[in-house]
Amino acid sequence: MSVLRVRKSENFVSIDKRFLEDPNLSLKLKGFLAYCLSKPNDWEFYVRQMASVLKESKTALYSVINEGIQFGYIIRSEQRIENGRFSGCDYEIFELPQIKNISTVSQNPDADVQEPENVQLLKNYCTKNDLTKNNCNVERPKSPIDDTPSTTSQSEKENASRYLFSKKKEVYEMTTVPDFSKWNIAMDRLNRIDKRSWEEIKQMIDWVFDHDFWCKNIQCPSTLRKQWDKIMMQRVATPIVSMNVSKNISLFEKFREGLASKGLQNYIKIEGKYLVARGKDYSLAMNPSELWRSVCETFNVEFVPA
Repeated sequence: MSVLRVRKSENFVSIDKRFLEDPNLSLKLKGFLAYCLSKPNDWEFYVRQMASVLKESKTALYSVINEGIQFGYIIRSEQRIENGRFSGCDYEIFELPQIKNISTVSQNPDADVQEPENVQLLKNYCTKNDLTKNNCNVERPKSPIDDTPSTTSQSEKENASRYLFSKKKEVYEMTTVPDFSKWNIAMDRLNRIDKRSWEEIKQMIDWVFDHDFWCKNIQCPSTLRKQWDKIMMQRVATPIVSMNVSKNISLFEKFREGLASKGLQNYIKIEGKYLVARGKDYSLAMNPSELWRSVCETFNVEFVPA
């Protein structure tokens, strides 16, 4: 029988070990929490940087963060700039779960979505560790879930549920009327537990049903709640994609004019969401530098950064 022995050194950190013994948590989440909780309370973590340090993809890291949120060890809060526009998310990490009675884990975020640069993981509560100079008297935020009954009015939940149903009917004319009592429960949780305002929920529903993919995959409030973070990441990335498309179309016109002197202008064109160069398809949403470097190689011409 194999035996594993632990050899400890003097350079150690003291943390509450109960999360390490939580049978609901994956090994990856336990390691992630241990790493984060070994840092000072004012330590700032950036997803891209952590993915490199921890030798994990951003998708895998977001999956671990999502699991931590579902089991209450991580609390997410949205950050907005002065005009109310979404600017990123902050995450607070805890030694003990702040959410009770969680039994499901959401899916991984979309690997193709680019996260905003200012997404951070902040405030580790709380490691008793002189080396990291953590302060164990930090006031912990209240749990987003408590044992008090919902104070959300029935009309607000009902209105949100029926609004989602009306948008769904625009996509599926023959859709059947759902059990709104169940829909209202999910809407209540989205508002009360997840701290989404009714205006945020309405805006998210509008965005979802204007999206080619999500309008077919969000069928009820429970699905909307489960996929909220994943959808939000795509919403944040959408302006970036739009900027790429606009710039690539502008560069297409200039590049095609340059090819005209060689009689090659008919070998490049735009078809829908793609740029077609000598039979090769390139998405117009690509980073302009990457797209036009590839196109220049196709035509064997020098690439000049825009």
